[in-house]
Amino acid sequence: MKKIDIKNLLATSSIFLLIAVLTICYYGALPDTMVTHFGVNGEPNGSMPKYMVTILTPLLFFYVHLFICVLYDVKGIGKTPVIRVVKWLFPLLALIIQVSLLWYNLGGELDYRRLVIGLLAVYYMVIGNYLPKEELDSKTNEIERKGRKQSGYLLMIGGLLQLVSLLGSPTLSILVMILVGISVVSLSIYYAYLHFKTAS
Repeated sequence: MKKIDIKNLLATSSIFLLIAVLTICYYGALPDTMVTHFGVNGEPNGSMPKYMVTILTPLLFFYVHLFICVLYDVKGIGKTPVIRVVKWLFPLLALIIQVSLLWYNLGGELDYRRLVIGLLAVYYMVIGNYLPKEELDSKTNEIERKGRKQSGYLLMIGGLLQLVSLLGSPTLSILVMILVGISVVSLSIYYAYLHFKTAS
C-alpha cells in the first residue's frame, strides 16, 4: 500500500477549518431556512434548513475530500500534477460555495449563474493546463499521451468559451456548458476506443 501524504492532507483540509470558523461567526445571524439553489434566471428556487447548509453539507464535502485524497495516495497517483491540483480545487470549491451562500443569506447580492459558470471555467482551464504535464510511465502508449494533450487543449478552450459566454444570456452559458461537456466526453470515448483497438 502506498504512503498517504499527510502534510498535503492537513494543508488542504485546513480550508474546511476556515469554513467552520466562518460558520460559527455568522451562524446566529442566518435565517432558519437558507436559500441554496437558484434557477437559470438567477432567482432562488430551493432552500434547506440552516443546520444542513452550515453543518451537514460542509461535513459531507470534507468526507468526500478525505476519501479522494486517501484513495489517490493509496493508488500511488496522489502526487501527480493533476491529482495535486484536484486535492486543492475541491476544498477551495467548498469554501467559495459556502461563502457565497452565507453572503446571500445574510442579505448580500449574488449572481449565481456567473459564479457557477466562472468556477467551472476556471476548473476546466486549470485541469486542462496540468493534464498534458502529468508524468506518465513508460508503459503508457502514444495514443494515451496524445489523448491527454488534446483533452487538455479542449478543456482550456472550453473554459475560455464559458468565460466569454458570461457576456451573453443565461441560455448561451448553458448551451456552451453542454457543448463543452459533450466534446470532452466524446474525445475521451474516441481515445478510449483507439486504445482498446490498439491493445486488441
